[in-house]
Amino acid sequence: MKRILLLICAGIVFSACGSRSTIEIKSEGKDIPFIEKSSYTTVQKAIFSGADVTDPNHALRWITIRNYDFEASKTDPNSEKLTAPEQVKIFLSLHDEAGTSAETPLKPGSYKGAKSIGPMSFELINVYVFRDGKEQRLYLYPSQQADPTTCEVKITSVDGDKVTGEINASGKQDGKEFLVKGPFTAKINKR
Repeated sequence: MKRILLLICAGIVFSACGSRSTIEIKSEGKDIPFIEKSSYTTVQKAIFSGADVTDPNHALRWITIRNYDFEASKTDPNSEKLTAPEQVKIFLSLHDEAGTSAETPLKPGSYKGAKSIGPMSFELINVYVFRDGKEQRLYLYPSQQADPTTCEVKITSVDGDKVTGEINASGKQDGKEFLVKGPFTAKINKR
């Protein structure tokens, strides 16, 4: 009986301590550990240039996902710099439907990579890491990939001030392999 109790206790301790990444990040074949702790989505007005749409105005949505605690009410949720080696920040840029505005509520949908910026497009992903005493940016532009549509951000649900979704981005940028894949939940930041 004591042996079974010890095995159960060991299993609980191992489960609590053996955390797995919530979002898979790889750069040049190396894993970057990431467990989501704080995430926010913001919006601003933007205009499509050169896109074949009736109304070029649209909402530009930014989603920032961190593996450290961050309170968006204290500062702009996209502007702070990393300060410690274990910190990682993911930044997504998504162009909404034509005719939307900063006041248009976010709704479920798929933002696909495309050869040019247009409605419901996934523009870029930045991953910020802290190396050699400073913040460094890893990035991927879906438009520069052989098949941009393989890169996608899905918004699966919007419930009150919470957004749930999934990232699937991979390819080569500046000759370097890059992959970011996994689910996220972000708070809608209202200023």
